[in-house]
Amino acid sequence: AKAAHTTPKEMLSVAMEQAIRNVDLMNVVAGNTIGEDSHPHMQRASFEAREAQKIGDILQETTRILIEENGAGILDTMKGVDALAELESHLKPEHSRKKRQTSQGTITSSDPLDESCIERPPTCDANFPYRTISGWCNHDETDDRELGSTMSEIRRFMGETKYDDGFNSVRRRAARGGLLPSTRDISNKIFAEASLPAFDTKYNHFLQQFGQWITHDIIFTPNAVGPNGASLDCSLCESANLTSNCAPIEVPADDSFFPPLAANRRPACIRLTRAINGQKGLGPRAQINQNSHFLDLSTVYGSTDCISKELRTLKDGQMIMFTSDGFNLPPRAASDPNCQSQKTNPPFLCFVAGDSRNSLHPGLIPMHRIYLRQHNKWAAQIKQLRPTLSDETIYQETRRLIIALYQSHVYTEYLPKIIGLPKMRTANILPSPMTNTYNPRIDPSVSVEFCSAAFRFGHSQIRKDIPRTTNNNVTVGSPIDLGTHIFYTDPLYDKTATISTMTQGMVNNPGMTVDRQFSFPVRNEMFATRGRRGSGVDLAAVNVQRGREKGIHPYNEVRARIPGLSPVLSFDALRRDMSLENVELLKKAYNSVDDIDLYVGIMLEKPNERENALLGPTGSHLIADQFAAFKRGDRFFYENSASPGALTQDEFNAIRNFSLAQLICENTDGMEQIQSDVFQHNSNRVRCSRFKPFPMADILF
Repeated sequence: AKAAHTTPKEMLSVAMEQAIRNVDLMNVVAGNTIGEDSHPHMQRASFEAREAQKIGDILQETTRILIEENGAGILDTMKGVDALAELESHLKPEHSRKKRQTSQGTITSSDPLDESCIERPPTCDANFPYRTISGWCNHDETDDRELGSTMSEIRRFMGETKYDDGFNSVRRRAARGGLLPSTRDISNKIFAEASLPAFDTKYNHFLQQFGQWITHDIIFTPNAVGPNGASLDCSLCESANLTSNCAPIEVPADDSFFPPLAANRRPACIRLTRAINGQKGLGPRAQINQNSHFLDLSTVYGSTDCISKELRTLKDGQMIMFTSDGFNLPPRAASDPNCQSQKTNPPFLCFVAGDSRNSLHPGLIPMHRIYLRQHNKWAAQIKQLRPTLSDETIYQETRRLIIALYQSHVYTEYLPKIIGLPKMRTANILPSPMTNTYNPRIDPSVSVEFCSAAFRFGHSQIRKDIPRTTNNNVTVGSPIDLGTHIFYTDPLYDKTATISTMTQGMVNNPGMTVDRQFSFPVRNEMFATRGRRGSGVDLAAVNVQRGREKGIHPYNEVRARIPGLSPVLSFDALRRDMSLENVELLKKAYNSVDDIDLYVGIMLEKPNERENALLGPTGSHLIADQFAAFKRGDRFFYENSASPGALTQDEFNAIRNFSLAQLICENTDGMEQIQSDVFQHNSNRVRCSRFKPFPMADILF
């Protein structure tokens, strides 16, 4: 029993001391029993993220101890206590207060996560005309300067979490008792590709690629690491019992691709490491974003000051490019732990960019190249017209224009294809004239329901290969097989079937229909090593498991928050929003309608074809909600006339008139004509020479 005079702060202190010891012991156990994951994966944690995990793991264990000893109500008692400050007093001096040199002088930080690569000044200059690299100070008009910045928490559309124990454990319990089905089993029953692939009759593969480009800009949820900062090997089923940071996926006994038994004759699992716990107080596990949350081209410019500077020449506002031997590519990475092709004979290096996932598959580097080349073109024009400007001013002005162009393309060309213009109108996110769009009460952060469910719809659009074609859609070389090119860059060095043929192949050829069918490599070979069957993962199963490990509510509960929808009491009641075939598949995969995972429900809804949307009501609403937050919660949004760095009317008009088709034309060698609607592979083609040059001389400040 606790002494009557024990204060909440004293109770917290005792629990925290025990938590630190427990976490140290758990790390020793994990280090001795769980190996390092040698497979390539997308979500490698940065130094800052690894530091955040140390804090989050201790706060999570403190939460567990307090609840175990006092009941869940203790968290209400602790609301007046600053758990992060209390933890700082318990940590060793080298992990405590840090001094950092910034452009605004030396700052002493009380945040154990604060590092010199992410500038976080205590006050912000509301009149500074440029967005920071990290997104810090975007929300300067409120006390929440951190909102939407690098390493900040991901928000929740539902407002609360759904963990089995209420604060940390992966959602495994079924509504009627027992356990939920394995997500690989769900994938096999629902997401398997039909014998005849369903190509999209309207949209090309570039629509999917642009969607991934947006994803890599606005979300990077790092994976948890082991005690020494190494990636955790969560491939063994028992790893989930050794650390709460593993959530492996059980392979069904009748699986047709992955072996159901491991080498030790025990049940086999598909590896999955949980997202880093970045909570900064007592309560449930929280996820963090290693990128900034804003539509600010983190892919190109980075999300920390250190990465940003590494990508610049620091002369005339230019970005570094690899131009030796006739190439025109992003700079190469001397060593990249993910890069599988650097180990081949001969080796092919991967690349360096604002986002470390740039070499995930060959279709991404053409995107990086397009934006890098456009940045350098506009920077050169500004330098020529205003030769006395500093490198920093040229860089920031160019970055400001390139980000505005990107945001314009997202809202005027991409988003209407996904959720339809009527939904955009309802959400008040249709393209508009310049006006005061900013609302400081809006949280611009990415929601977990969006990034780990709704916006993953694009995985069903992925082809099994990337065609390489000329501008007239004549095949050059052979298509690039997705399953054997994850973190292999050899096609990018091909001087016959060049990188430009990949861009043209994506523009000229159809993507896959948005439906429940996923191409074979997506379901079986993601992150595989060449020649090693079963070394990859099932991305569809991972998507569902991510929802469970991040505490996302099941589909039926989310429906309750979607306008026009409500929870249903039976599978058959879903027939209003799903086909009979899809409802029958759900009956085979789940025991209860209340067990349906959010991602599964979204992918099985009928698309709202009347509104020209690719998704149904739940997915469309979550995406609309997110892009509304991106628009109204971003002080530097390109339509915002009240921003200190607002576009002039001439700049705004020039940006609106510069289409995505023109951007691709001007930065793809050998491209002479392109579809007028760049995402529709059969739309009328126009000659690239007909596009009017960007009027830099007319708009320059």
